[in-house]
Amino acid sequence: VISYTSSNDIFAALTAGKADAACTNISVVGAMLNGSYNDCALVKKIPSGEDYGLVVAKTNPALTEQINGALEELTNDGTLDALLEKWELNL
Repeated sequence: VISYTSSNDIFAALTAGKADAACTNISVVGAMLNGSYNDCALVKKIPSGEDYGLVVAKTNPALTEQINGALEELTNDGTLDALLEKWELNL
């Protein structure tokens, strides 16, 4: 996990292949995807009391499949619900 100081840096790293995915504020994601970074796609909105989204380069469909598979597994086996309860994220 790498921390970046700006959304521009996050998306630049993503499209340059220096990052496989990015997680940031959903309003920022929307603006970035509608602007210069239309080669990326929103994979998942993450409910946290704040709106965050997970973004993956469109050129990496295998990672998108892996993320979606992991999220499905976490949902199906109850892990996601347990984490939401543990961290008191009432959605």
